[in-house]
Amino acid sequence: MTISSVYLYLQRPDTSEWVTVGRYTLNQADGQNSVASVAFKYAPSYLQAGHPWLIYPINLAKLDEVPYPAPRYNGLTDVLRDMAPDSWGKFLVQKEHYLSVEAQELDYLLHSGNGDRWGALAIGFSKKPSAATIASQKMPKLAELIEELQLLTSQK
Repeated sequence: MTISSVYLYLQRPDTSEWVTVGRYTLNQADGQNSVASVAFKYAPSYLQAGHPWLIYPINLAKLDEVPYPAPRYNGLTDVLRDMAPDSWGKFLVQKEHYLSVEAQELDYLLHSGNGDRWGALAIGFSKKPSAATIASQKMPKLAELIEELQLLTSQK
């Protein structure tokens, strides 16, 4: 049995601090592409801190320590599937990392960096998020873009 675990991090909307939300664990039968079991579990530290943010109010609806199974999407919970690349992104990840056409959804998610995603969630392999893990995209020309957009809107 092969076990893969990743941690899910959230950037707090009130302080911008990154906190560990929970752990996603996938158990796979050795030598097979089939998923034996999958679950997401909120981290005790997240629950004890009293953070009010549900990361997916539909399928991960209670802030408790009960593992939430992920029966759809080859074992990827909805919130992680939302973070995963779309079909074009999968094509790019497959080419860059030489993934097989039979790669699991989790493989694509793990090979696409947090810097390539937008939003308040990130994933990593340690209990606490590292600076490298949560690094966001650099936008060196953002100020120029804002200025250009302001000029365009003021010409109306």
